[in-house]
Amino acid sequence: MPLYVLDTDHLSLLQRGNEAIRTHLLRVPPTEIAITVVSLEEQLRGWLAVINKPITGEQRIKAYCHLRQITQGFSELNILDYNQQADKLFEQFRKEKVRIGTQDLRIACIVLVYKGVLITRNLKDFSQVLELQIQDWSV
Repeated sequence: MPLYVLDTDHLSLLQRGNEAIRTHLLRVPPTEIAITVVSLEEQLRGWLAVINKPITGEQRIKAYCHLRQITQGFSELNILDYNQQADKLFEQFRKEKVRIGTQDLRIACIVLVYKGVLITRNLKDFSQVLELQIQDWSV
């Protein structure tokens, strides 16, 4: 069975209780599910940005609670590294003028290095990386 790698959008949907994604995940052994370190970065940046906004004390308390919850959730996930192979692919795709966002391209490169299947709703952008296998589990 392949390694299924959740993109940041699917990870966020899962955290909000998306039933379609949960159903797919129940069919796959946990050892065959992963996220990338880039998705980890994006999630942490998002919650840190919320915490650092001028918000009420109650909102800040909730934001810190969410930060703790996602951090604990990450400890249960396989997190794929951005390594030399991924960086080499990234540079190659940039030279070839693949026109997707930097973080998305990094995610794509990690998934290619680990020979995984990217689980995402962003089919339009990720389909520009021709070798990348993609699926949408949100529907």
